[in-house]
Amino acid sequence: MSFFQSNVDEIDKVYDKLEAIEKTFGFYGVVITIVMGFLTILAAIYVKNFIKNYTKSIFNQSLAKTQANLLDKIGKKLISQKGEIEKEITGLKGEIDKEVSQIQSNLNLIFNQRNNFLNLKREALIDFYTKVLRWFNKSGHKNNINLNSD
Repeated sequence: MSFFQSNVDEIDKVYDKLEAIEKTFGFYGVVITIVMGFLTILAAIYVKNFIKNYTKSIFNQSLAKTQANLLDKIGKKLISQKGEIEKEITGLKGEIDKEVSQIQSNLNLIFNQRNNFLNLKREALIDFYTKVLRWFNKSGHKNNINLNSD
């Protein structure tokens, strides 16, 4: 009840002040005082909102400048890092190309050795069968086989 009582006391004080103004200035003095009080409250609300919006505007401008500076710094850093990364990639690409070339050379060598081996094997088999057939023909079998049927 003390909250309610304190509000009633405040209203009584305002009423007493208005009575004193009415005694001094009359009925129109009270009306002018009420209108002036109302206008003062409206002006206070307007000034409060104006200051709030003005500080928001200043804050947003400052934020935009800070954001632009930050984006500029980040962009410069990314560009420098991109250059470093491209240098590293170029170096790695050179190493990879070198290794691929070496592997390709080794594969060509292995392929050539395989082909040489297969050619030697083919020649050895031809030589072996030629000698076996000659021996077979010389041994006197009835079915002579002609080796020159190419």
